[in-house]
Amino acid sequence: MAAIFGFDADADAEADRIEKTIADRARPEHAVQPTCDLYRSLDPDRRAVATSARRETALANLRVLGLEHPEVLVTGQDVESGKPSPDPYLLAAERIGADPARCVVIEDAPAGIQAGKAAGAHVVALATTHEAAELGHADQVISPEQLEEVFAPLLAA
Repeated sequence: MAAIFGFDADADAEADRIEKTIADRARPEHAVQPTCDLYRSLDPDRRAVATSARRETALANLRVLGLEHPEVLVTGQDVESGKPSPDPYLLAAERIGADPARCVVIEDAPAGIQAGKAAGAHVVALATTHEAAELGHADQVISPEQLEEVFAPLLAA
């Protein structure tokens, strides 16, 4: 059946091919600059990236954005169940030695919001890839331009 639709019968090889295409299309101008600025301002020992992407795609995207490799990177390949399961966020919290209830998840997709909430984290949704109305299950829904205002008190502490 896979051949009928032009897909490789090897699911991992096909996922690698698709993710490589995505990574190859990433450009610095696609960056949501306030998000990149926030990432750079966080203590590297207290931040993690939890993504559904494969490891190579995540690393390629970080390089394109000019962001340093996080100490903790959890990808879809690191967990049994990806988002909307809480597994990626639970593993990320464990790896940075934090109680998930004391973590803030920044998400832009409904499945990620569901995962963060199920992990017990406070979820801030960025209205970038989805309309704010689609992100309503988050604790807060903001525009990227509001990031500094929302996180400034936390960064000052």
